[in-house]
Amino acid sequence: MSRIALIAPTGMLGSAVYDVLKDRHELILVYRDESRLELLERTYGKSSARGVRFDLAALRDDFLRGFTTQSIAPSLAALVDGIGEVDGVVNAAGVIKPYSLVDPFMTLFINGTVPHLLAAAYGSRLIQITTDCAFSGLDGAPYTEDSPHSPNDLYGLSKSIGEPSGRSLVLRTSIIGPEIHGFVSLVAWVKFGRVVDEIVSHRGRYPDHGLFHIFSTAVTKYEMVTAIAKKYDVKAMITPDNGPALDRRLATVKDLNGALRVPSFGDMLADM
Repeated sequence: MSRIALIAPTGMLGSAVYDVLKDRHELILVYRDESRLELLERTYGKSSARGVRFDLAALRDDFLRGFTTQSIAPSLAALVDGIGEVDGVVNAAGVIKPYSLVDPFMTLFINGTVPHLLAAAYGSRLIQITTDCAFSGLDGAPYTEDSPHSPNDLYGLSKSIGEPSGRSLVLRTSIIGPEIHGFVSLVAWVKFGRVVDEIVSHRGRYPDHGLFHIFSTAVTKYEMVTAIAKKYDVKAMITPDNGPALDRRLATVKDLNGALRVPSFGDMLADM
């Protein structure tokens, strides 16, 4: 059993990771809102995890004020001390696309800067998850780890910046799923938590740093929504969008995705 710090366990990604890791590892949950932590436990079950309360706004404020007497931001130093010794850190914190323009500065700070600060503190113990929005989807698909970034909005830019692959393990993927407080995104990729579990459980088998694409079988959003509606017997008319098609399919020039045996979309949907 490893000791793992999970940053932002109550969001879409964090809750999926929590659901898998809670009974298999000693968790330290780094959270901001206690009510959402309680909702997480009601939704996925309680665990023996220890909680560390932390607000990324405090880290932002450190940089706005400046700190000249120490080499690490005071609030980050306090967080590292509060977390204590760990075998791994999973950063699931992020501003998601629907909210990315509410506070553009915080979007860039949380998505683009915080991963690098955590990588400086934890090095190869950090697993950073990022998204396919580093690419525009207008041309060039399928994209590999070597494809040039082509973000075409603030969210994509922020995620594109936040990939500390020189120090830590960065997993770029497409994550769609229910947040525990409501449907902000599309459907659950419930098995991504198992991908993280496999890596933290057998850390020596996998790279300690670098950028790797993690993906499943190709499926369009129309096909996805249609399949979900059928599974849950949703009586709704689903019509394709006639706007420009975005193709952000991922490919890989590396071995990690194959080694992890990521399940197909159909298998993931069956698990929902």
